Amino acid sequence: MLLHVLVVLTNVIITINARTLPEPIRGVARIGTSVRWPNGIVPYVFASGYTADQQAAIVNRMRKLESFTAINNARCVQFRPSVSTDVYYITIRNGAGCYSYVGQNTEMTGERTVSLSYPGCFDDGRTMHELIHTLVNSGRWSTTGALAIARAYHTSTVLLNGRVITVGGNINGNTVELYNTTTQIWSAGPPMTDARILHTATLLPDGRLIITGGYYNKFLKTVEIYNPTTNTWSTVSSMNTARYGHQAIYLPAPSNKLLVMGGHGNNSVMLQSCELYDFGTNTWTYTNSMIEKRVYFTATYLPSLSKVLAIGGTGTLYGSAEMFTISSSQWVRSANTMPNDRYFHTATLIPATGQVLIVGGYDNPERTYIFNPTNNSFTIAASMGQGRREISATLLPSGLILIAGGSFNSSSLCRTAEVYDYRLNIWRPVASMNVARSLHTAVLLNASSQAPVVLITGGQIGNSVSTSNCELFNVNG
Repeated sequence: MLLHVLVVLTNVIITINARTLPEPIRGVARIGTSVRWPNGIVPYVFASGYTADQQAAIVNRMRKLESFTAINNARCVQFRPSVSTDVYYITIRNGAGCYSYVGQNTEMTGERTVSLSYPGCFDDGRTMHELIHTLVNSGRWSTTGALAIARAYHTSTVLLNGRVITVGGNINGNTVELYNTTTQIWSAGPPMTDARILHTATLLPDGRLIITGGYYNKFLKTVEIYNPTTNTWSTVSSMNTARYGHQAIYLPAPSNKLLVMGGHGNNSVMLQSCELYDFGTNTWTYTNSMIEKRVYFTATYLPSLSKVLAIGGTGTLYGSAEMFTISSSQWVRSANTMPNDRYFHTATLIPATGQVLIVGGYDNPERTYIFNPTNNSFTIAASMGQGRREISATLLPSGLILIAGGSFNSSSLCRTAEVYDYRLNIWRPVASMNVARSLHTAVLLNASSQAPVVLITGGQIGNSVSTSNCELFNVNG
């Protein structure tokens, strides 16, 4: 049976289907495991910090919520005090702000907190808003159309026309597939001239996609551009240096160039060299090299500073970072380093703060860090629930960051997923994928809609076996 909740907020009656509750507007929903409370019964305990009158006020709002959800006077949900036999229950705290877990959270061992700070969260609307979060799901994974070819070490990019293009990979590495988000079916695209893995794929402002370098039984310095309007590839001038495991960032106007950095060169030598591609003249020129050699690192464009941030990678200082100032073409080393080496990690810009979240990778992969470009330094962030590397990271429209899959040792893969909330510096588990995988790709679909979806593509599923399986994560459940 679907649970329908009527919430009266500022004289507006909102009907909410609890299976598909939309993204919260106020407060913070700390995401939980996709499990509903059996029989609609939600046990609770009060932590210290409330007076008897304050506890009674919260219980009174529970009774109101039970009444709002009743059908023919039969309660669909019931809040009751926890008893000793309850394995799962919520803990209501006079905490910092208004927030709650979403769902029953069966996979977590810690406290399932509902924070209702006094007096800020103590009106009917805010209290019931957070209690409703405890009743609903934490996103939902579903299988979508499979790739024709199993892939790992590939790239996936959302084109301006809304389709997803997946390029290269360890099997038939010159092949290309296109995903139709309406039909959820993949179709073959035109093949590249060169097969490749560990290449870069960069979307250009005009909608084209530029592919650089990579490896496929040889070290590649070739470059190809895909035009979605004509559905064709064209070869452009090759880089000066072959490279794979490198990074590429488009530098917007007035530069309008592509910056390529680091990677493995011929004979797998580690590189610190950088090159710029001029689209107007179809030429590559060397620019100032990075301070450190870097392979399997991350590069992030910082629009507010017009800089490029390179973090980690195998090389000399695995836990370091450096920033490239576009106007001067100069690299500056970070003021400090992460205490843990980082490669095969992710780095995600948090638009609201301008800071960058570094997640996963080798060496204590559960530890996460924040890089602040303003003071050019790292700080420690909350640790993930599950250490992992070779993961995917996706910035959601809410500002939360979804981490999915990965591996946590040489033989064990993850199907779990977590989200990071920068506002509270916390990680919370969400629903697990159907297939454990690493070295997959993830892209956000329907980013501007009320129903954002994350597409997970391919990856390895154990013993170096690649998969063609794809999944969709529905953020709203």
